[in-house]
Amino acid sequence: MVKLNLIKDLTSKDFTTRWFAAEVLGTKRSLSERDIDYLISLLPTSDVAEVIIWVLGRFKVERAIPDISKFLTHTNPYYRWRATYALRDIGTKTAREVLETGLRTLDSETKWKCALALRGMGDIASFEPLWEAASSDEDRYVRWEAICAITFLHGKVEDLVKRKLNSGKLSDFMLWRGVWVLSRVGNRATISWLDSYIKRHNRISPYVRYQIGLTKKAITLKDGNVKR
Repeated sequence: MVKLNLIKDLTSKDFTTRWFAAEVLGTKRSLSERDIDYLISLLPTSDVAEVIIWVLGRFKVERAIPDISKFLTHTNPYYRWRATYALRDIGTKTAREVLETGLRTLDSETKWKCALALRGMGDIASFEPLWEAASSDEDRYVRWEAICAITFLHGKVEDLVKRKLNSGKLSDFMLWRGVWVLSRVGNRATISWLDSYIKRHNRISPYVRYQIGLTKKAITLKDGNVKR
């Protein structure tokens, strides 16, 4: 149970006291339901809301998701960053879906943070939204973070990427990106698959062929099969 003075200090006239109180709350082992409700109620008006967001994320308060989500469009980029990381820490399906929506609709900087948060969550369900962002977002930093995030997802990432590569609908850019992902998640069997892929797709550009060669080398090095 939180000491009452910390809750009271959240509305102190002194900014440093308010900030310190919020930070200390985040170090507690637990918070009462009443204290959590009070923290949520402070979010719209508190000048230490960014710390409160962190606290709510640390304690994985799912019912705070709607209130935290409002900060994804805050004018202060630091508040937006706190919100994406709090949603990552809450880690529920609802939190993930808010981040995926943000990855499609928010400003470029916040999209990048959403991709980073989804990377931290590692849910394979985020594969399609991340692939879409990697394929078509107008900002190159968002595209890069999205493709990097895919390599951190838990599950059959390799199978999903191979399906994309076999679709015949990808640009050279996304073929290159997909092959690069295989260098991070593939194994020795992937090398044989890539050899077969080249035979089945004889119109692969030199650009993609070069990345396939690099990917095969990367997998070989990763597996410790370097020829001496």
